Amino acid sequence: MSEKRAKFVRLAESRTSRAMQAIRTIGNLANKSNYEYSEQDVRAIRKALLSEVDAMASRFSNSDSRSRPTFTLGERSDVEQ
Repeated sequence: MSEKRAKFVRLAESRTSRAMQAIRTIGNLANKSNYEYSEQDVRAIRKALLSEVDAMASRFSNSDSRSRPTFTLGERSDVEQ
């Protein structure tokens, strides 16, 4: 296996595993005994994640795409700090 291929495999496995774990932790937010959320919030999170997956796939076909949007649910005034 070439050095570049080995590096790709190592990093792809590591980064994909971390991304999957991060998604699992987002899923933990579904616990209604600890959190309050709306279906609109769930749709916004899902849309943001799917959009990022689409952007990642696009970068494999077109390496010129470097846009990195951020995610927010909107107003933060009702969030305790």
